[in-house]
Amino acid sequence: TELAEAVSLKPTTAILWVGSNDVLFSLLFNSTAPTDIGTFSVLHSIATAAMAHASQHLVLANIPDVTLTAYLTSVPKLAAILNLPVSVVQSGLGLKSGDMVTPYAFPLIAGSFTSHTPLPDSDSQGPVVIRAATLSTIRADVILYNAAIAGEATATGATLVDIYSLINDLAANGVLVGGQTLTTDFMGGLFSLDGVHPTNTGYAIIANEFIKTMNQSLHTGIPPVSIEQVSKTDPLIFPDSHPGKHTGHVDVGMADALRHLHRQ
Repeated sequence: TELAEAVSLKPTTAILWVGSNDVLFSLLFNSTAPTDIGTFSVLHSIATAAMAHASQHLVLANIPDVTLTAYLTSVPKLAAILNLPVSVVQSGLGLKSGDMVTPYAFPLIAGSFTSHTPLPDSDSQGPVVIRAATLSTIRADVILYNAAIAGEATATGATLVDIYSLINDLAANGVLVGGQTLTTDFMGGLFSLDGVHPTNTGYAIIANEFIKTMNQSLHTGIPPVSIEQVSKTDPLIFPDSHPGKHTGHVDVGMADALRHLHRQ
């Protein structure tokens, strides 16, 4: 397994960052519930113990709120894309405040408005609408996962990198890079065109969070990545004038590719 391979290397420092897919898959696939917290805790503790024993220094990272990815579109953002009032979008599509839609909603929307048919929660391709209650459950599961990860860090003396707070801050405030504010919105510069994986610049920001925490905890002295330098050659940093930047969404074909990738 990947864990056995990592243990066999007997690294001086090991980084273990797992768990996002345990909740993310519930947004991508029908009838896929997040891994229950008991199973997650047991499996994560096995991996943590193995890597703590194999390495001199272990670095753990917690997981982000996956509902903040650009893969999902909120009702207000959907209304902006359709250039319609929020109330019209809610009544016309059978949505409520706090609901979010996946890329599979968009091919159905034109027909829904003409036939007055609410969007289904899912179709043959995958989830279409993620209801507010489901999103709340997913967010609660992320918090439970992160509590388990924090407990493992304390028990093993591992360094804990707080990616959860980092992504929350980026979603709330964006980040100024090279005079341009990058956001977690679709084409906002931090998420790639599949709405789930970061751009080069997004990954650089995440890398710096690891570097900052490791330098503070382990006194590693690793120089930070130049976010601005990375952004200069990032093909997914779009100017504000780019058509569709503020009214776009993940393409169905991209969503299909993402789902196919994660099935492998």
